[in-house]
Amino acid sequence: MRAFVEERLQQGGEPCRFYYAQAEEAALLEQWFPGRFNIQRSPEDDEYLYSRQEQLELKGRLYRHQRNDLRRAQERHALQVFPVDAENLEQCRKVLNDWKALHHSRDQSGLMDVSAGETMLRNLKELKISGVLVKVCGKPAAVAAGYPLTDTVFDLCVCQQTTPAPEISTFARYALFQGLGEKILEINAEEDLGITGLRSLKEGMRPSRKIEMYTCIQQL
Repeated sequence: MRAFVEERLQQGGEPCRFYYAQAEEAALLEQWFPGRFNIQRSPEDDEYLYSRQEQLELKGRLYRHQRNDLRRAQERHALQVFPVDAENLEQCRKVLNDWKALHHSRDQSGLMDVSAGETMLRNLKELKISGVLVKVCGKPAAVAAGYPLTDTVFDLCVCQQTTPAPEISTFARYALFQGLGEKILEINAEEDLGITGLRSLKEGMRPSRKIEMYTCIQQL
């Protein structure tokens, strides 16, 4: 890494920039190139990690909202769960497209990336995607899916719904976590992008820890 950064610094031109740098990486940059980089915390890039066991057990006062959501979903809706696979890709795509139609831009909805789901479906096998399609009264209503980052960490890259009932996405997420292999110990729900609603949602799921991120920009 040091040789790469040295080469980049010698090229000149635009300042060298590093995003999503973890604390130890930012410390190395400062150690190798003291005073050459402006290093700032970027909490909007912090990654939220959750204990899979805690997310399945939902014990205690902190998880009462998720428990209530699950109970409402099961009591109020006729639910069916299917694994995301080649046979129901079009139904999954319909859910994602319908969700996207509700969230046109960051200004209107506070959401920015509406293409992650389609990218995921196009690369289902390559990414080793695991996911669930939830139907309500026989109609596709939610998709929750992701892929393994390591042997013990699973990346939750999509959890989207078309129904106005918020408990459906909670149910879809829970169903996905149930179906993951026992080796998966943590769920990475990625960053909140500094969006207030998304941050509240991720905090409400009660992360077990966060990976703090830094932005490092060469000072010219």
